[in-house]
Amino acid sequence: MNKKQAIQINRLKENLSDIRKIAGWTGEELGNMIGVTRQAISKLEKNGTIGSSQMSLAQYIAIRHLLDYYILIKPENKTLSKVMKLLLDDYTILGAGYVKLRSCVNTIAELAVSGVKGKELETIAESLMDECIPIIKEESKRALGSSIYAIDDISIEDMQDMSWTERIIKNSIYKGENDEKG
Repeated sequence: MNKKQAIQINRLKENLSDIRKIAGWTGEELGNMIGVTRQAISKLEKNGTIGSSQMSLAQYIAIRHLLDYYILIKPENKTLSKVMKLLLDDYTILGAGYVKLRSCVNTIAELAVSGVKGKELETIAESLMDECIPIIKEESKRALGSSIYAIDDISIEDMQDMSWTERIIKNSIYKGENDEKG
């Protein structure tokens, strides 16, 4: 696994619990869908591992496909779609902006678990996001200007314009080409 794939996997791993809750799934339901136990999902959400290994690329792909398909068949869950785009696919959200976004999403997830559903959850989530987004963008601009968030040869622009599946395919192809040349 290369660094770009590790970033993708890490973002899902860090946010899986909140995303699952916003989707309306229990840990047991998600586990059943990918063929693991509720305990395995709980462990994955707590420390990013199932068994003794980190979330694999295969597990990432399985979970992302489930989430993407769920968004496709449940377009009324606009909150899930927006949260996934921001948390998992927007690589311009960094540093304190990313931390603020995760906090905002966690609040939305806790509301979903407490029974707030449908249009009511969407309205609250939209209001929270409208309040958070300007702060997130400003904090992320600061992080983009800082070398702390530069990751070797990873170009944020390169990753920003691709879907998550394109990133995996292109990163794997380029990695193989670079291995052959190097």
